[in-house]
Amino acid sequence: MGVPPVRDSYLKGLLITIAGVAILSPDALLIKMTGHVGVMESTFVRSVFMAIAWGIAVRIRRGSWIMPFMTISRVALLAAALQAVDRLVFIAAVQTTTVANTLTIFASVPAFTALIGFLVLRERCGPAKCIAIAASLIGVGIIFSAELHPQAMFGNAMAVLAALFFAVYIVSLRFAE
Repeated sequence: MGVPPVRDSYLKGLLITIAGVAILSPDALLIKMTGHVGVMESTFVRSVFMAIAWGIAVRIRRGSWIMPFMTISRVALLAAALQAVDRLVFIAAVQTTTVANTLTIFASVPAFTALIGFLVLRERCGPAKCIAIAASLIGVGIIFSAELHPQAMFGNAMAVLAALFFAVYIVSLRFAE
């Protein structure tokens, strides 16, 4: 019989989000399980699979393998570089601190995005958003204070850097709009 087409854009976005979470949720655990693999090697393998997936998506959506890549903007190149650095530091974080710390700190991406959006794009920050940002940053501070040994501090710092790079990535994409 088949599934009826999804016409409501909100529902479509929700389904895409759920699918993304379901696919990416085990990601940090898989990285942790392959801890003997170096950060660069792990990032390389993941990047190859990401490039293949993006190539297939571009081919399906645009009908060409090469032309869409010939028209890449400077903002898109910046976004790609930010995403690459983000993945490097995210993998380093997972490998040097707990998955729970990494993901909890990385969950502060919306707060960092709002702060950077305010500073760079002059976006307004209402009271509810400011309270959420403060709560998020307090949570990151609590995680840091609970793990004071050097390896965990390094891993937590890498998680903060990953969150910051991802936030800048998001703002750079919004800047391009």
